[in-house]
Amino acid sequence: MKSSIFLALAAGAMGAVIADLPDIHKGMTREQEGHKVVASGIAPEVQQLVPLFNDYAPGSKRVKIRYGKFALPSVNATTAMSKLTGEQGTMTTMLGTMKKPCAGDCSLITMQAGLEYANGQVAEPSNGGWLHHIVMLVGGGSRKDSVCSLPVERFFSSGNERTPTAFGDVVNKKVKSSFPLTASDRFMAQLELMNLLPKPQDVWLTVDYEFVDGPRQPGWKVAKAMWLDVTNCGASSVRPPAGKQQFKLAMRPWTSQFDGELLGVGGHLHDGGVNVNVYQNNKVICDSRATYTEPAHGHKVKRDGPHDMNDGMAHIKQMSTCSELGPLKKGDKIFIDANYDFAKFAGMKSKAGAYTEVMGIAILYAAVNL
Repeated sequence: MKSSIFLALAAGAMGAVIADLPDIHKGMTREQEGHKVVASGIAPEVQQLVPLFNDYAPGSKRVKIRYGKFALPSVNATTAMSKLTGEQGTMTTMLGTMKKPCAGDCSLITMQAGLEYANGQVAEPSNGGWLHHIVMLVGGGSRKDSVCSLPVERFFSSGNERTPTAFGDVVNKKVKSSFPLTASDRFMAQLELMNLLPKPQDVWLTVDYEFVDGPRQPGWKVAKAMWLDVTNCGASSVRPPAGKQQFKLAMRPWTSQFDGELLGVGGHLHDGGVNVNVYQNNKVICDSRATYTEPAHGHKVKRDGPHDMNDGMAHIKQMSTCSELGPLKKGDKIFIDANYDFAKFAGMKSKAGAYTEVMGIAILYAAVNL
């Protein structure tokens, strides 16, 4: 089992998004943006990229950092992690020290996770690489989690969707906010990766950061992540109620300690899930719904569950998100519920035929007054 801290960290394992971003890459190819692919050998650890949001944060810089390498076992391999999850070909690790995009003070504008092979080629399901999840946190000084009693702050996560996360309203520019870092802050992460091929592979995690050097800009708000989980601050995974095809999971309300603006939210479910409702003072402010798709070209591609089960069935491709959700007041009650319907969407099963554990999570971002 994971350590007690990382049990709670797993709460946001699949894609923290603030808004449905448009074509942020502005028609540029990866090569034009500065991503490096080398003919042989290993691509550079740090790569300077073309900034995408200078219009939101003048003078912003963008850098990609490669972390690794990580050895992926064969999809046929049984590992300690696969015995816990039923997912063969998986590996998990805790990253205790991660290079930051800046050495001193800076403010993060956007982040995006990825996965690459040694030469810089993108590792994706079509060639066997699967970014199951990464959860990043920052420690140092008075850092603490917004929702749970953790001496670190969870601030970013991603799954294989690899959706960009913005720490402000970078599209409409109605709210100016960022995630500030100081020289004493340290990055850590919990990482899980999967291999879809029968041969072992080495991969590198990548994180694309856009940021502004120096202290937080005058007048800008601070971005905060609220990690909302149907297990509250528990282990995130829940056994489906026995004998039920339709069921609802709900968390206890969390009381906001901040005033600010709600930037956006996105949910996370396992297969069989329908939607995650996000409430503010008993009013639904977001209905984050699952979109399902069929695996392509016979690949046994799925977000959760054993690779050799349920092939050819529909699996969650993405979750809808909501943005510009209005003001947040200190004392507001925030909570979620998650709805499942195994009769409509097949849930994942173990080799023994039992339904595997499910989740109900939403990651809510706010620009707060600090």
